[in-house]
Amino acid sequence: MNRIKLLIIFYILSSLVLVHTAYSAENDSTIILSGNWQYRWGNSPPGANGRPLWLNHDDKDTAWKSINRPSDIAMKTGETDL
Repeated sequence: MNRIKLLIIFYILSSLVLVHTAYSAENDSTIILSGNWQYRWGNSPPGANGRPLWLNHDDKDTAWKSINRPSDIAMKTGETDL
């Protein structure tokens, strides 16, 4: 009886692994990051409605730095929040 239970469990687990592998191969969701990226150091202060003020930044704000991709961010000494 124990052998039958083990075989059933093995069959179920094997089936789940195969289904997961097939699903993953069909639904590749790789996203290429490119475009006009900007970043700014620090935390945004909240507005009167509680939303971060930086959501409404203007193009003249020099604290925002443009980069080609997220991996190009220049690290600053002592800064921890991006």
